[in-house]
Amino acid sequence: HGIVDAVAKVAAGNKPADVEALNACPIEGGTVKDFITAQTAVIGEKISIRRFEIIETAGRIETYLHMGGKNKQTGVILPAIDVPAGQCTDVELAFETCANIGGSGKPDAITVTVEILEGPGTVNGDSEKLSASMTPDPVWGWTPMSVTCYGITADTRIVIRSTQQGASGYFRWFLDDIKMTKTAVE
Repeated sequence: HGIVDAVAKVAAGNKPADVEALNACPIEGGTVKDFITAQTAVIGEKISIRRFEIIETAGRIETYLHMGGKNKQTGVILPAIDVPAGQCTDVELAFETCANIGGSGKPDAITVTVEILEGPGTVNGDSEKLSASMTPDPVWGWTPMSVTCYGITADTRIVIRSTQQGASGYFRWFLDDIKMTKTAVE
């Protein structure tokens, strides 16, 4: 997932208007287009950016997101938390997921994880930056999920993503009702 994470960070930081502008953004001494071309040579599979969307919110996203596809694992980087400089906070991150049920009538075998992608903080205590995998209920309906993130600052970037990074298959899922609630400020 390093390729996606690197490009997502560039998109979030530069807020390009379209794919052409994203491809022209700087990354690792070149452009995103150069980076993608180089990564294609490394992994031996053609990679391209066909579309993207930057979602910014001061509260919650008012629609669900349909994630994934065949051999496509996806996630969403959450907006930064407003924490005064020099302070940190603990955050309860709650959201709902639902596995896609395709024509076979069986739900896709999706698992979801929360990760501290960048900056300080841990998930569910100790020193872990990655939560345990969470599995939506195998029926059509929303499954509530939550984790606690500790020591979060304004520099922390949290991602909710599928756990099957690099795996082949159908990993389609829905994400809704993301809520981050500060539980303590230090």
